Amino acid sequence: MNNVLLFLAISLLGGTKLNKNLSLSHKNINVEEWAIERDLSKRFDSLNVGFVGNLPFGSASDIEIDSERELAFCGSGGAIYIFDVSNSSAPIKKHEIKTRGRIIDLLYQKSTQRLFATVRGVGLEIWDISDYENPQKICTYSEFYSIGNITISGDCAYIVDFGGLRIIDISDPMNPEEMSFWGSGFDINLMGVVVSGSYAYIGGLKNSTALVTGVNVIDISNPEDPKKVAFYEPPDDASCAAISGNYLYVGADTMGCRVVDVSDPSNPTEVSSCDVPGFPFKIEISNNYAYIATIGAGFSVIDISDPLNPTKIDSCGALDMVTGLVVSGDYAYIGGLKYIIDESAFFLVPGFRVVDVSVPGNSQEVGLYEISGDPTDVAVSEGYAYLTCGGRSLKIVDITDPSNPVEEASFETQTSPFNVVVSGDYAYVTNYLAGLQVINISNPSSPTETAFFDALDYPESIAISGNYAYMQDGYSFKVVDVSTPSNPIQKGSCNIPEWVNSVAVSGDYAYLRDDAGFRIIDVSNPSNPQIVASCDTLGEASGVAVSGSYMYVTDADSVFHVVDISDPENPEKIGSCVLSEMANDIVISGDYAYVATEFYGFHIVNISNPSDPTKIGHYETSGAARGIAVSGNYIFVTDEGNGLQIYEYLPSGIEVTDKHGEKTLNISKNLFMGITEVSISGRDFPVILNVYDITGRLREKTAVYNSSPLKIGTSLSPGIYFVSVKDFEPVKVMKLR
Repeated sequence: MNNVLLFLAISLLGGTKLNKNLSLSHKNINVEEWAIERDLSKRFDSLNVGFVGNLPFGSASDIEIDSERELAFCGSGGAIYIFDVSNSSAPIKKHEIKTRGRIIDLLYQKSTQRLFATVRGVGLEIWDISDYENPQKICTYSEFYSIGNITISGDCAYIVDFGGLRIIDISDPMNPEEMSFWGSGFDINLMGVVVSGSYAYIGGLKNSTALVTGVNVIDISNPEDPKKVAFYEPPDDASCAAISGNYLYVGADTMGCRVVDVSDPSNPTEVSSCDVPGFPFKIEISNNYAYIATIGAGFSVIDISDPLNPTKIDSCGALDMVTGLVVSGDYAYIGGLKYIIDESAFFLVPGFRVVDVSVPGNSQEVGLYEISGDPTDVAVSEGYAYLTCGGRSLKIVDITDPSNPVEEASFETQTSPFNVVVSGDYAYVTNYLAGLQVINISNPSSPTETAFFDALDYPESIAISGNYAYMQDGYSFKVVDVSTPSNPIQKGSCNIPEWVNSVAVSGDYAYLRDDAGFRIIDVSNPSNPQIVASCDTLGEASGVAVSGSYMYVTDADSVFHVVDISDPENPEKIGSCVLSEMANDIVISGDYAYVATEFYGFHIVNISNPSDPTKIGHYETSGAARGIAVSGNYIFVTDEGNGLQIYEYLPSGIEVTDKHGEKTLNISKNLFMGITEVSISGRDFPVILNVYDITGRLREKTAVYNSSPLKIGTSLSPGIYFVSVKDFEPVKVMKLR
């Protein structure tokens, strides 16, 4: 399959063959550099935060087809939905596969009934789909970040990663092995990779000073030593490509589809072009037609029976943004987003669609399965998580078993929802460009609308205290009486000089985070809220939380601040600590603040000493952490592109297990005092267990003769170490004392 992606890649210098002999047994290895590099693929569990379970979902990405069994595989955020498409007008979801990151690309091998998925933040996953209602994971290959697409030729998988191309030997699907990496340094790859014969065509810059991305032609006749042989520069950025015969069809951003003669791969030559509406994102070729998915204009159909004279014969606007496209027989299967705009609302509806393309020039949508969009916020109450999701939905999820959250119900909201707060039997949901929706959740499996308050323009954030809802509405703050949930009534409002993005309430005061800083509002008289204090020096960020006499906010420089509000009219910043990224949401539970951030997951900050807040834990999620909620030791995060993720904070550390087939390495605690226990099973003995410090020096070396637990750490000083055993990923541990 000729896959395409929107891709930004930064890589190491290119043309490098992999040194298969490199291991931690080399005494001169820089473990610190190794750890940073490997964290791209091993970054999920920090030393005291562990993954528990997830309900991955999100907008549709790539699609693959098993035409013989009439099945479609559709990436949906962090899930892969398996559809029965035997009835094209009514696709039925038969099963779903859960992954730990957003699905970037899919490739299905009909001969083996294996599904290959590149997963952001995870790497490559290989699944056996012979029993599609009970798919079995063959392996997870986490040797790279996997931000790109995949194509397969023979026993090699070609995968776009940071700034280049990784060639993976998949002859043994249980044990993939990287053969080589080709890259061109700092690079921008919007196109992905396609392979034909002994050549791979991959997007990238011509050189370090080039401004337009084009197509690198790579000789892969020797997969262990790929070599660049040519470069094609289109009139605009190369955004996607597909190959058929001697011609490469390249999407060139604003310049349509370019046809390139590659009969001599060392001299690619443009021979024709065809304009298409929108921005090309993906190209699929079937028979004499090229189907070009676009951002902004659905997909176009080009007659390429004469490559020297390509002609657009059709456009299909079933979706405005097409991110997944595959053609099989008389049908095109597409995934993406449809913009819905009317006088009072604007929102996106993600979906998996079936389009009849049997009559060239007259494509018709015949089937639809709506898919929930990316989640934006989460609230937790009495065994349920309530998630606002793009595409007009509130998901209600049973979390009584955090390791296996189950969707209980989905309720259609008025427009795209932003925030949700639960109070008693009601969920209060802000609907952008519409208003406040009050939903009765007394029966979580059957939610119903109680009221809709439409006297709002741009509601996003909301807080509930007593009989009142305190809401942001663009540049204003509003107080709504919800003492009778079926009849919300606005009591008062006041203007705010900056756009408000977060609201918290405590006692007689509301605390607002806006694009400049924070405002404190006296709401003792709900009919006449008054600003009593403000700070305009924090810059743009989101999230505000209040507990006791303290307010917690972050600034544009990713600094977490503790503000003394014992006198609300004279707030005083008394403590701070640096996080890694701008915050999206903040919640307080006991002595800890949990901060969801834009690029680096979430952080846990110890606030027991308000003048000296200390970051004590983190977890780097696959996407942007949008919303966060805490119940007991469990942390619930809405992860952009990956649905609901559930974690557990364990101050004393977590048990670590690394499995490779039958081989298992287990460490009882990765945070320990004195000693921790290591056990190895499923492999031949004896084996050497090495413990290295952060500088790469060998600190302990032990011969292991059986699977009985072995104590390590006795001779170690407090600090960070790496436990290394052949055939396993080195494991980071920390001795406290």
